[in-house]
Amino acid sequence: MATLGDGEVPLSIVISTGLSTVILASALAYLLVLKNQKNSSADEDANGDNTQTVETVLDRTKYPAGNLYIYYGTQTGTAEQFGKQLEREANGFYVHVIDLEDVTSLQQLQSPAVFLSATYGEGEPPDNAFSFVEMLKGAAGIPILFSNEDAAEEEKTASEEDLQHLESLQYCVFGLGNKQYDHYNAMGKFLFEGLKRAGAQPLLPEPGLGDDDDDLEGDFETWKDNKLWPTLKEHFGSAENGDPVKKEEEAMPESPYVVEYHKQPAAKLQLKSVKMDQVHGGSRQYFDAVDCTISKVKELQNNSNNDNNGSTVHVELQITDRALSYQTADNLGVLPVNSAEIAEQVARCLGYDLNAVFSVKAAPNHEWHGLPFPMPCSIRDFLTLFCDLTAAPRRSELKLLAAFCQDAVDKKFLQRLSAKENKDEYREKILDNYMGIANLLVKCPSLKVPLEQFVDLCPRLQPRFFTIASSSSVSPKCIHLTVAVAKAERPMDKTMFHGVCSTYLATRDEKKKR
Repeated sequence: MATLGDGEVPLSIVISTGLSTVILASALAYLLVLKNQKNSSADEDANGDNTQTVETVLDRTKYPAGNLYIYYGTQTGTAEQFGKQLEREANGFYVHVIDLEDVTSLQQLQSPAVFLSATYGEGEPPDNAFSFVEMLKGAAGIPILFSNEDAAEEEKTASEEDLQHLESLQYCVFGLGNKQYDHYNAMGKFLFEGLKRAGAQPLLPEPGLGDDDDDLEGDFETWKDNKLWPTLKEHFGSAENGDPVKKEEEAMPESPYVVEYHKQPAAKLQLKSVKMDQVHGGSRQYFDAVDCTISKVKELQNNSNNDNNGSTVHVELQITDRALSYQTADNLGVLPVNSAEIAEQVARCLGYDLNAVFSVKAAPNHEWHGLPFPMPCSIRDFLTLFCDLTAAPRRSELKLLAAFCQDAVDKKFLQRLSAKENKDEYREKILDNYMGIANLLVKCPSLKVPLEQFVDLCPRLQPRFFTIASSSSVSPKCIHLTVAVAKAERPMDKTMFHGVCSTYLATRDEKKKR
């Protein structure tokens, strides 16, 4: 992915086919590339000692409950964020947050374990959990869409060593789903039943299930507060056995990163070649996406007279100079870019120097989970290319941001909106009012977040997917998209919200490269 130069912004795209997100290639080719890279780089690292996990004896005065292993399966990052929330709360545990894609053998699973996973599409595993599901199916003898708990088992193909290891695994499961889909929370149900049939020991009698069509975050908070933590305390102890832990809302959140600034400007620093096993699982699109040229933007429908509907545009992307191909009706993922105005506003509110160049490494007592974005990079690039500054923050994120408010009024405002009992006010003032982090920084001027904390707390920009409207046989080197430009009036102050990706595509000058 290109960095920002004078007058140009990279348009970075990925193509999705089948179950896996593919970087402008077939699923088979992408998986083969990853496999070869991982095999060839087993003893190389991208960030010095940070990529190595060092086994140490736990300080029982700090972590009286021992280790806790959080395994997550995610498509958009929500399950990982829930895992990081558990890590911050800790309750006397030393918490390890682990991408299910990094679990290459069932014997790597460690106890006690908490599995957090979304369901993708119609009862499918998220991309990063696909291989793990295949392994667990072999150990459990059931498909992911098993009909009921009494379903007949298929032949188990897992090794005897895998099955023996799972017998000692104690686990809990929380599934992230949506009742609008036919196979509600298929992954959560499969993980719970599959591990149980493979011989593992559930610590709770059933999985927790969250509904994103209602209040997913509230479902998770209720489950962790009323079921998960009390059960773990009963079996393994808690922070009450050792040093007291501050309440989360009173404590300054601890960052897993340390920022290092570079004296040279970004233009004179060259990014090192990075292998994909050195990259955080949720950030691979920043390293694999390909920059393309927009050759045409044509307005098809103008709804400018309607305050809550944008226009519809036809967009053409040239891939002539790229060794790329696509199939008709593939999904094209476009990495959005924040406007310069929004990036500058956020930097101004936080007191950041847009031209400062930095990189991050793991903070003491924190594990390194891979590169979160290409670095070193300027703060301008970081805010423009990698930070989701306009999406509504979750209630848990508001609670964390409140700790950085220097004014009591701002702090109480964010704390009130983050409370479970105030979810209706949160919906009215944050969700329905299209309030992103950029807006909150203006609303709460005393909110000052250090860069290393902002790197951790601010969600990453994710690809927006569009169904390709062109025929691969008629236009093999030109991809056509039909894009509805999102905009809406904010009820509270009558300012306009503009969708970050659709607006970005619709406002490109002809033949301008992004």
